Amino acid sequence: MPDEYDKQSLTRLIDASYELEDDYFGRLSDAKDEQASAKIKAEFENKKQEISIKFQKRADFLFRNNAFDTKEQARKAITSDPNDRMYFLGPDGVVPDDGTLNPEHEVDGLLALMNGREFHFQVPVAYVRSGPELTVEFERNKLDAPSLSAMRVRLTSNYSSLRAFDVVGSFNLGPRQKSQNRLRHENWIWVEGSLHGKNFQRVKLFVEALCQEIQGALLASELCKFELTHLISPPEMLIGSGATFNIGSYVHSIVSGVAYSVSYSPSLTSEGELDMREGLGRPLGRRIRQLERLFRGEDDRAREIRQALRMYLRAHAAWSEGEKAMFLATLLEGFLLDRRKEDLSARLQDAVAYWVGTTAIDRDGIRAQIKKLYSARSDFVHNGQLTPSNFDAGKVLALAQRVIEKEIVNL
Repeated sequence: MPDEYDKQSLTRLIDASYELEDDYFGRLSDAKDEQASAKIKAEFENKKQEISIKFQKRADFLFRNNAFDTKEQARKAITSDPNDRMYFLGPDGVVPDDGTLNPEHEVDGLLALMNGREFHFQVPVAYVRSGPELTVEFERNKLDAPSLSAMRVRLTSNYSSLRAFDVVGSFNLGPRQKSQNRLRHENWIWVEGSLHGKNFQRVKLFVEALCQEIQGALLASELCKFELTHLISPPEMLIGSGATFNIGSYVHSIVSGVAYSVSYSPSLTSEGELDMREGLGRPLGRRIRQLERLFRGEDDRAREIRQALRMYLRAHAAWSEGEKAMFLATLLEGFLLDRRKEDLSARLQDAVAYWVGTTAIDRDGIRAQIKKLYSARSDFVHNGQLTPSNFDAGKVLALAQRVIEKEIVNL
């Protein structure tokens, strides 16, 4: 790495960005007349341009080293303006939720963007009312973002087995003692994992998306049932690196606002009847193996299924029947149709009917449900109809679940 990217050089650059404005306003207040003020302003603009070019050079370096997706994104984040940098820089590469940074933190954040860090996370994803102990483990080396790699994840209902962290403050953590709210924490299924990354904002978005995929998979596999409630407040999620963590509920994530009840009971489908004959252990093990295969998968079909699971989750949590129809139609189209635009409704009716229908009567019923789905989606998108007539969201959710489950089994 060139000398201008070592810690000492980065510290000088960060300090210069702060000193520039302080010096400018101090000298401006001491100016005797307009001519002196104009000279000070010209010197300030020249110096600001010089510092901006140095930041731009470092931003381009970060883009080339996969810390950002585009050069424009890097240049907007790594600038001479500290207010822009605060959303991307922080100690151990972790951007604090409260936005409090000092120059030393920013230097540490720049070094993390250049070299990457091992990030860790723990997120509660399902409230446990009853059911068997659940453990799912998987690894994936190829992720969708160039700034992230090498992920290892465990989904567990055994809270005592989680890696230990002790909250020292709202931001810093050290080796953990057991939480004072241990009983409350034990009533949840947790996603625990680690991955190597550079851009913390991308890490956080990836973790949230992963947890939504897992929640959708728990629903589609009938390991959980959906119970939207605000009476059950989940424990805080944790994400960070080294000894530096953010602790809280990220407001952009469905994870922080939805409770799930884990109570495994096979439904009255052919698969469910088989489960009941076999007892609990074998079907549970089969579903766990399916989930591990799904989340390990690096091929396009596995990614498509995981994306569909996020839409499936959103359809459950949607605030209106019309919005549910929009998510469900998009989910089914993405699975079963090519990119041609014409006659989507009729083609999707046939695709779903023949993919999961078991009899002629069943297939006719599926076609009717898809036709109503398209009408509801159109009423919502084009007319703002929140409660489309003749649309049963529950039936189409169950149909989508059948499609997803078959896709997972055939992966």
